[in-house]
Amino acid sequence: LDLLGVLRSAHPKAVDEIVFSLRCIANHALDLSCLKLPQINPLRITAAAELLHRVDVSHNQLERLPLEIFLLPNITVLKASHNHLQFLPAFPRWRCTALQILDVSHNEIISPLGSQDYNDFSQFNLNPADSSTAAAMLNKALPYMTPLSDRSTTVPSPTELKKDQSKLKTRLLGTLSGLLQPATKQIKRTTCVPTTIFTMRNLTSVNLRGNRLEELPAWVTVLPKLWSLDLRDNPRLHWLPPELARARGLFLLRVEGLMLSNPPASEIARGSKAVVCYLRSQLKMSISYRHMKLMVIGETAAGKTTLLTYLSGEVNPNRTHQDELLSTVGVSMGMYKCQRSREGRRDMPRPVFFQTLDFAGQHEYDSTHQCFFSQRAVYLGVFDITLGYDGVASLRPWLMSIQACAPGSPVVIVGTHCDVSSNFDDNDILAAVEQECGLGRPASALGSLGLPRIAGLYLVSGTTGEGMDALRDAIHTEAVELTDPHSIFKEPYLQQTVPGSYLELQERLALEAEELKRNSSCPVISHGQLVEVVKRAPPLDIEDSEELSQACRFLHNVGVLMHYEPPPIKSAESLYFIEPQ
Repeated sequence: LDLLGVLRSAHPKAVDEIVFSLRCIANHALDLSCLKLPQINPLRITAAAELLHRVDVSHNQLERLPLEIFLLPNITVLKASHNHLQFLPAFPRWRCTALQILDVSHNEIISPLGSQDYNDFSQFNLNPADSSTAAAMLNKALPYMTPLSDRSTTVPSPTELKKDQSKLKTRLLGTLSGLLQPATKQIKRTTCVPTTIFTMRNLTSVNLRGNRLEELPAWVTVLPKLWSLDLRDNPRLHWLPPELARARGLFLLRVEGLMLSNPPASEIARGSKAVVCYLRSQLKMSISYRHMKLMVIGETAAGKTTLLTYLSGEVNPNRTHQDELLSTVGVSMGMYKCQRSREGRRDMPRPVFFQTLDFAGQHEYDSTHQCFFSQRAVYLGVFDITLGYDGVASLRPWLMSIQACAPGSPVVIVGTHCDVSSNFDDNDILAAVEQECGLGRPASALGSLGLPRIAGLYLVSGTTGEGMDALRDAIHTEAVELTDPHSIFKEPYLQQTVPGSYLELQERLALEAEELKRNSSCPVISHGQLVEVVKRAPPLDIEDSEELSQACRFLHNVGVLMHYEPPPIKSAESLYFIEPQ
């Protein structure tokens, strides 16, 4: 195109606009990055609208983006990072259906669902010295330029150009005033946020890093091809909606450094796939699960089994002293429904259901106890008062083991045989527990000493029942108040809900264990057998291996089965102990 003669006599700004448009047409890209622009002339966008595939307006001083960018039908990449954007145009108006990569990182966006008014065109006025010169320029550039008509653009085919050149010229000249004078039309304000979006089905990468998001925009959760989502450095973002799991192809989710309460940090540490799986489980039918483990630890003959028997209301009047001398072998498991007393309350508190684990006190079993410890548990550290200071001191190795395997877990110290006369009075007991167990010290100080949190001291008798009601209330209170250490906002375990499919798997595994024992087989299954249990008709609503692993981690934490990731030994990598006792 030879515009040399025309360009020499044209106004410099008009020349810039024409040359700029031709350059955009040739490169299929609009690059306005690093120019410190406070605003963008929409005409630079619409002049070659249907030929633009990439737009880069990053590293400027923009406070908003023209709506015209989001009307480009063939744009695949939009970069607008490092500006001062607070909103994006209302999402229902977007027509850039080919968009694949959206980068609006390092801005000040509170919510990408902006509802501000956006003018069709910003206030620009080229004021050319000679409008006829500009018309001549447009006339010569006709075959290479994109005409404007009513805020929309079309690229005519060569056949159309030859067939109706005069008509196209008329259209171009008719819009000349629109090119050179301020526009007055405005787009109507809207706050509509659709629940399903079908126009952005090609969007695969969204970068919202370094903004002020308080919640994830709804439109992100319905992008079927979303592959990468970057949400880092949004200090006000504390929650990811379960609906994000609908993005089944989400492979790279960057949330490092966020103070999220949902999902928990334990799932975030496992990667994007685990996070999506966790959120997907929240979309399913979930139910309350008020179950927890109650671990009873202490030296042999301390009275642990008798204590559990009394708490559960299974006191045998024919139980002899000789029976009490019988020691537990390995670990004894059972169920205990803990109901807090109604004293001082109008409504009866909801019960807590415990999977009890009564550990043998013989030292030959010490190495196995740590296999059962977890943080979703209340621990009872039991000692015999009649043994004096040595009885209290015997708890310290147990406490250090708990802190190593389940740091910060609550331990209630229980002294038994308080009905038996002893030279070790209450003051001596209190001093010994403070010295050996750290009673009364803050959790942070105990952690530095390798000790867990001590939740109190209770003296009881398994014969007379003295102190049992107070101990029962303390156990209930600790269970209700016990929080998930991986939750930023310390959500109580018993307020969390779990998918119904996890509990259905628990029931199936119990039946499988009974069947194996009837056949004189060990209640241990391989990963392949576990998958068969899941797929057994009717199949459980567990969609993939990651969700199955998540279900097994949950059942492990509540004491239903034992499985370790990574395993302590290579041979246990694919083994599931479906009856831990």
